Amino acid sequence: GAGKSAVIAKSAEITISKLNQKYHLIGKKKWIVFYHFIGAAPGSTDIASLIQRFLKKLEYKREIPTDLDTLTRLMANILSSSSTKPVIIFIDAVNQLDDSLQAQLMTWLPQEPSPNVKIIFSLITDTIYHKNLMSRKKKPKELFCDSLDINARSEIVKQSLATFNKQLDEEQMAKLLSKKGSSNPLWLSIACEELRIFGVFDKVTEKIDNLADDVVSLLEQILMAFENENGGDLIVATVCLLECSRYGLLETELLSILGKIEAQSHTDIGNDNESPPLAAAMWAIIFRSLRAYLRPCGDSGEGRLDFYHRSVSKAVRKRYFDGSEMFTKQQYVKWHKILAAYFETCDNIYRKAEELPYHLEKLDDPNRLARCLLDWPVFMKLSKEENNANLLRFWRMVDTVGGYDVAASWYQKALAELEVKEGINGQLAEKKEAVARFLCRAGQLSTAKIMIEEVIDIETRVLGKRNEELADLLQLSAEIHSEMIRLEGFIGNYLYENHLTVIELARNSIKYRKSLTSNEHLFQLGKTELLLALHCGGLSRTELTEINNCKKKYKDEADEHCKNALRTFEKLADIGHVAECYMTSAVFICELGSDDQLETYNKAYNLCKQAYGEDHILMIRIQNNMGIMYEHKQELKLAYQHYKQWHEICSKVLGPKHPKTAMAYKVLLQPQFKAMWDEQDSTLPDHLDFEDRDPERSSLIIENLDEYN
Repeated sequence: GAGKSAVIAKSAEITISKLNQKYHLIGKKKWIVFYHFIGAAPGSTDIASLIQRFLKKLEYKREIPTDLDTLTRLMANILSSSSTKPVIIFIDAVNQLDDSLQAQLMTWLPQEPSPNVKIIFSLITDTIYHKNLMSRKKKPKELFCDSLDINARSEIVKQSLATFNKQLDEEQMAKLLSKKGSSNPLWLSIACEELRIFGVFDKVTEKIDNLADDVVSLLEQILMAFENENGGDLIVATVCLLECSRYGLLETELLSILGKIEAQSHTDIGNDNESPPLAAAMWAIIFRSLRAYLRPCGDSGEGRLDFYHRSVSKAVRKRYFDGSEMFTKQQYVKWHKILAAYFETCDNIYRKAEELPYHLEKLDDPNRLARCLLDWPVFMKLSKEENNANLLRFWRMVDTVGGYDVAASWYQKALAELEVKEGINGQLAEKKEAVARFLCRAGQLSTAKIMIEEVIDIETRVLGKRNEELADLLQLSAEIHSEMIRLEGFIGNYLYENHLTVIELARNSIKYRKSLTSNEHLFQLGKTELLLALHCGGLSRTELTEINNCKKKYKDEADEHCKNALRTFEKLADIGHVAECYMTSAVFICELGSDDQLETYNKAYNLCKQAYGEDHILMIRIQNNMGIMYEHKQELKLAYQHYKQWHEICSKVLGPKHPKTAMAYKVLLQPQFKAMWDEQDSTLPDHLDFEDRDPERSSLIIENLDEYN
């Protein structure tokens, strides 16, 4: 509430005014101005919508992607390109973007923007967005919004009230401006709104005296007044439902849920599914009261509502959820139950997939969550790349009823039933591919391998051997085989033929993809080049290649593929995959234990942290391989620290019972590391018993090449 939005708005207005006058050329360049106020309009909190708006403003000539991963890569590429039209970008309230990894880590913003690109953000300090920006090697310049001086406060009050033909006398103005909160623009605007609608003229001074001095307490006062004056329990229900929703609620959703709550208040029946929506007249009273504190969000025109400022959310939590631990839990359970019950019968699959798993997770109800995730429309929505991490997280939550094993078994059964019912067709192939991709991420590799082979067969025999589809399917098949090799230790003569299988699949994928043109296919080519680098490098470490005099051949091929991938991802301004290129180079090209290897690993670590943060699948690989390097150098304390991080990140990202977490756990059980754990960190965490793996096969473990894409 410090006035950041006002500063951004005025700055954009002045810039546009100057560019429209004599300053339209700066440095002999004609500049475009793009502004985006997050939270000010429907869809504005969505990072994908923000990028799409920007591309249209820039008159981007090619087809604009719809998936988030492709959009963020394209945005980073454009903002870093010297050929981009000169543009000045104003983005307000970056910290209010919808919750997504790409938004939080700002992967769409390149490390080195083009000289043609000037970017001005507003955001709250110490948020994850601010921390990630300030952790960059090239830090942005910061300006802080200070408190309002007395003249600015007075002007805001006069203008706010004059719009409605109202004003304060000198005594009232002095009392208002002497309040501690008046130095905050948000507090002042809320106070003016309260005074505007206050109807007892001779008690205005008393009203000012009673205004709370901080924003949250003032909003809490207002909520209390709404309860008493404009709707009582329905006002409470509205704000509590919005607080517990994941991404706000459609107006139609609110009306339906409030209608049931209203009906239940007049009947002994516990749950009336046939209750009509809340009457328009009653909703009008509620909405009129809350309108100043709500904002539209979501897609344009859909009528979704949420709080217009996070301070409103804080006030709602303080007013209706604060109390003993048991009270707080009961309140959240109450409202999450109501929302879960509504979305379980919701016909809007997009909204059902968006909200229902979230509420069942909050309710800690694994059985209902499993049923939700086993619903085909919900699964297909959540299996998209941008939601893949959520799908994995939800299935980890249902671990008490079988977790990933249940998922693999049920999806297999459901696909078999679908094939019997509808025959072999494109929809069946699409579902099988989505399931195979998910099961690969979940570590259910044997099932994923069988399934992707079936999809390739369908594509080849029935669907016409389409280039794009075969390129994707062969690449996924190569990734699944690659994951299986990693679980076997990755290095060893017994895996020689397995490496060759991955290399053949990857090369065939490239053969089909090279006829395709787009940044997305260029990106996929880069991924496949990295996969080839990984497995050529793996072959260079086996004894059979030395016997066959192929060691240098495969190492050179690994180096070539790694450099090809690096050029591709640098061109796409994709620092996450640039980090992976450095890591792969460190593993297979650099000499084990050398200073060059350590320097290359550090490059990979720093870029990975900037692109993805600490808790990410690529960081798992980096921590693991740095542990291997230090263990080789007999620096066991440093090796232990990296192996411990490897295990902790595996547990967070993949879950404690994922095969890769088990691998990390096995390493920590080795006597030299277990002793350090017992000494420094008490006892190792409990895990299920895992089958012992041959220690001779654990000399090199390369984690999860493309699971994070």
